[in-house]
Amino acid sequence: MLNAHLPLMALGLAAALWAQYPPETQWRTIRTAHFDVVFPREVAADAQRLANALETMYQPLSQPLGATLPRHTTVLLANQGVTRYSGGFVSLMPRMATMRAMPMQGFWGTNDWINTLTVAEGRRLVQIAKINHGFGKAAYFFFGESGLEFVGAWSMPAWWLAGDVRAAQTGLLRGGVGQYASSEMMMRTLLMSGQKFSFMKAMHGSLKEAVPGEAELGSFLVNHVERQAGAGSWDSIMTRAARNSWNPFSVSSAMKKETGMSAASNFRQTMSQLQETWTAQAQGLAFRRPQVINAVPKRSFTTYFQPVFEKDGSVLAQKAGFDTYPLEMVRVRPDGKEQTVFRFAPTVNGANRTSVVNGKMVWDEYVPDVRWQRSYSEILIRDLATGRTRRLTHGARFQNPVLSPDGGRILVVEFLPDRRCSLVILDAENGAELRRLSSPDNDMIYTPAWSEDGTRAVMISQNGQGRALTVADLETGAFRDVIPHRDEELGNPVFYRDYVLYKSSSQGLVNIFAVRIADGRTYQVTSAQFGADFPAVSPDGSKLLYSDYTARGYNLAELPLDPSSWKPVDWVAGPTSLGYQKDTRDYSAAIPATQYPVQNYRAAPHLFDVHSWGVTSPPPDLGFGLQSNDKMGLLAANASFLYNTTEQAAGFQTGLSYSRYFPVLYFNFSDRNRKLEYVDRTDRFTERTAAAGFATPLNFSRGIYFTRLNFGADVEDIRLRNGGLVPLTYSMGFAHVRQSAARDLAPVWSQIVRVIYSHQVLADPYTANRLAATGRFALPGLAQHHALDLAGGYERNNGSYLFSRTVPFPRGYTAYTGRNLTTLSGTYSVPLWYPDLAIGQLLYIKRVA
Repeated sequence: MLNAHLPLMALGLAAALWAQYPPETQWRTIRTAHFDVVFPREVAADAQRLANALETMYQPLSQPLGATLPRHTTVLLANQGVTRYSGGFVSLMPRMATMRAMPMQGFWGTNDWINTLTVAEGRRLVQIAKINHGFGKAAYFFFGESGLEFVGAWSMPAWWLAGDVRAAQTGLLRGGVGQYASSEMMMRTLLMSGQKFSFMKAMHGSLKEAVPGEAELGSFLVNHVERQAGAGSWDSIMTRAARNSWNPFSVSSAMKKETGMSAASNFRQTMSQLQETWTAQAQGLAFRRPQVINAVPKRSFTTYFQPVFEKDGSVLAQKAGFDTYPLEMVRVRPDGKEQTVFRFAPTVNGANRTSVVNGKMVWDEYVPDVRWQRSYSEILIRDLATGRTRRLTHGARFQNPVLSPDGGRILVVEFLPDRRCSLVILDAENGAELRRLSSPDNDMIYTPAWSEDGTRAVMISQNGQGRALTVADLETGAFRDVIPHRDEELGNPVFYRDYVLYKSSSQGLVNIFAVRIADGRTYQVTSAQFGADFPAVSPDGSKLLYSDYTARGYNLAELPLDPSSWKPVDWVAGPTSLGYQKDTRDYSAAIPATQYPVQNYRAAPHLFDVHSWGVTSPPPDLGFGLQSNDKMGLLAANASFLYNTTEQAAGFQTGLSYSRYFPVLYFNFSDRNRKLEYVDRTDRFTERTAAAGFATPLNFSRGIYFTRLNFGADVEDIRLRNGGLVPLTYSMGFAHVRQSAARDLAPVWSQIVRVIYSHQVLADPYTANRLAATGRFALPGLAQHHALDLAGGYERNNGSYLFSRTVPFPRGYTAYTGRNLTTLSGTYSVPLWYPDLAIGQLLYIKRVA
């Protein structure tokens, strides 16, 4: 099984793992002038809105870069998954955009979710089209989309790709995320705190200090260049960059040619202007310094969020940073001592409240489907005293769980594949549904919280008109907007007496505000220098607990709660960010409601989609040829010339895999040379192989572990000199890999195991019997972030035919073929230094280990 058709298996399994949707999905399609929108039947209304948005945004997205998309670019609207890290993505091989129907947790702007996705993913499609010029076009001509992907990764800096998308969202949409103060909070904090960082550090990051994300950094640079050089500047820059994209610094060189300044020079000028502007704005502002609760010194960027008080005055909070993985629940005692309670992995980091009542805590956990491109979000409850964790729900899409004041009920948000959103009340003992309240107008609901008496809930709701702060009567089912839908960054509400405390950036900085429920009057509660979020109230109602932002991450902060000291404020419509973009226009207001004809999507005519003609597989069977993948992930095919780097022998292979069914079915044929190096001789011969079989990729990932099991079997007909044989091969691969912190050198307590057994069912006249097993195990070292990596393998080949060697040799040993091989190796890794050292633009060193 592990000879000529290994590349095909890798290709087929990769397609099955990330792209195969449930076979019962009823797909439909809409064809517009420029796009083919493919979608499940349940979200037909959203697909119509997406088709209209795509056509409306086509010119505003493509014209500034002077690029046009291929006719009828495929855009897939997926509804079976729980949205976690991003709302969509653009892929090559084959070229298409995928957008997720479920709105993302957190803050992504105040416009409609479909409009926001249209601008983000549409702009990424335009970026790819722009790269397909000059050297990029030559790479596409010779290698197809794999060549174009390589050129993009080689020459297009991440800050431009992400920043250009953020700038487009800010400039083309009402309520784009870049119009709000939170989108620039880290940059402002670092500059105003005197934290200097170089352009190389900004581009490549750090393992000890925070730097702005690619979208935040890039949007400032993109907008700065446009402000200085004019509206058409990026068209000229990227045309020149694409023409010379063989050069990894082509964008910087093009910026220097068009604007007189390189990317680094533009960065320095942008940072200088931002610091000057923010310093001037801060003149005359009075900031209130809170009492900081976390006393443990931070060795690197570390952030505490979603804090709550315990009855003894201790604080429970979620902790994340370069040293933690993936999240730690910590307890900070009144004396400042910190204790790690346990580690966990919610569906979306930061979106879950720390909901603890009577020593029990609830959160949601991402659960992938075992086989298909489908996922769930399930509710877990943990007894903090005993450490026992129970899974309350199965196969559900519940998020943002919060326990009632008496601990007997759980309030959750449900978002179904047909895009219905509801508040659901569950029994905290067994997870049974007690009550369901449909969201008015099907608004998306975020971060609900109970009232002190357990009769009401407060939440953030969002639709195309913006965000609102909504209170629901859980007994009558009535919803009322205390703050109406508008373009304001609202988040994390909690009840406090006659008020609701919440996060907003309405005054230009992220702070905590209060709204009086009776009349909707608003007040500013905190005056944070850089940002305040995640409000909570002490059990006696006398203190406000929240997260206070600094250059080293959020701190746990505390202030007295005194409504008489609050500052009344009026909401002012408009952006709250610095407004660094050149101009804005809301194209979403012009989106029509055209009803396009809908047709059934038939997969069969689209199964073959040859997109690349370059490298088709990695070593040891290095392939070069044609590669085809259909856009629904059903059929993968290739035809390749091969070069086996282990045996140093050439050949040819062709094959296909079909992923429509639960097992992946595959077939391939190869004609190749073999070269076996023994200790005392070299054996050369030619081998022709036809193989057919199946593989079943299963995903059992849960919590802090990524867990996958892959098993299968195949039968081969091998023809070589003076006869052949027909072997049957069984294989199993298992990976159990722990999520790790940024500073970890290996994911400790992880295991990867692979076992293969082959025997001939027909000897003609060759015989063969092979057993091979490899394993890799990562163990913790003597100190934090150290790692001990153990690897080993065993292979036994009996009979007159020898299979290609599968056991890797340790470094420093010459590989050879043998009937019995055993390998053992160990690597101990130690982080020595985090220098953040740049040597020109050629080399940047984040860590020496």
